[in-house]
Amino acid sequence: MNESVNWDWDTKEKLIADINDWKKKFIDVRALVPSDDGEKIAAVIQPERARFATCVNGDVLEETFERIYSLKFNTDNKLLFLVYGNYEWSLAIDHEISEDKFDFLWNLTLTPDGKGFAVNAKRGDDYGINLNGKTWENTFVEIRNLAISPDGTKTASTVLTERLKEGDIFTFQEGKWTMAVDGTPWDTNFINVWGFTFSPDSKHVAAEVRLNLYDYTIAVDGKTWDTTFSCVWEPIYKPGSNDVVAPVRTAAGWTMAMNGQPMWDKNFVQVWSQKYSPDGQRIAAVVAPEFGKWTVAVDGTPWTKTFSVITLKEMTGGQLL
Repeated sequence: MNESVNWDWDTKEKLIADINDWKKKFIDVRALVPSDDGEKIAAVIQPERARFATCVNGDVLEETFERIYSLKFNTDNKLLFLVYGNYEWSLAIDHEISEDKFDFLWNLTLTPDGKGFAVNAKRGDDYGINLNGKTWENTFVEIRNLAISPDGTKTASTVLTERLKEGDIFTFQEGKWTMAVDGTPWDTNFINVWGFTFSPDSKHVAAEVRLNLYDYTIAVDGKTWDTTFSCVWEPIYKPGSNDVVAPVRTAAGWTMAMNGQPMWDKNFVQVWSQKYSPDGQRIAAVVAPEFGKWTVAVDGTPWTKTFSVITLKEMTGGQLL
């Protein structure tokens, strides 16, 4: 629960907005998003054919655009969203459209405290990340997703360091992908770089990397684990530490590894989606003891009951929810 929100516990029933009335007024109403305190609700509305605006509690943005998406309320209950018009993308905050224009914007993400934002940005042939209105000075020929550090001051993404021609598998296999943090790339390139995350202290970044056609491992700040595997999944940091944990595939099967060394005695057909308890003392993951049978393993010990589908949400106080 967001402790910064001033919750209204006294009103049993309160009309915030009549969505059915909106549906009568506009051609289309979509992407309904409530604020954290429940006092506002926003939507993308279509007042006329092929033109879009936003509506917050019935207050409609006067200017219309060709596209609007990614509506998000921050902790101050201000609405952030991306707009496209006149062949340019912009960020809007509470119906105020930024003067900073881009060829494309995507992955609008709020900072962990919910006050700031980051978004992937393309201007011309240059790709980077814009954090709270400031774009990386150093840009790249291609960029993927983004991550924001826990303190909200840094951003990271996988980046392509050299433009590749279509079908140029030989240059691709030389390794042209790496991580960039605040626009500064790692010194080491890889064939591929995937799921990545910041450390709890915001000082380090860990990512899954592919070294060649067959070998995978985890890299932290560009330095790889000493051990390689036939496959790995996205790493996480142990709470309160810089220890990195990731599911890895060995000759015996899938297991969990910390800093390159297996930490479970048991192996499985598959392991992924690991979660630590807040105190960092226990770790759970979705595992497959047999092909097509799924369950949860806590500290390497699987539940006795299996399922056809399972999703691991979180651990609280050492208990799986």
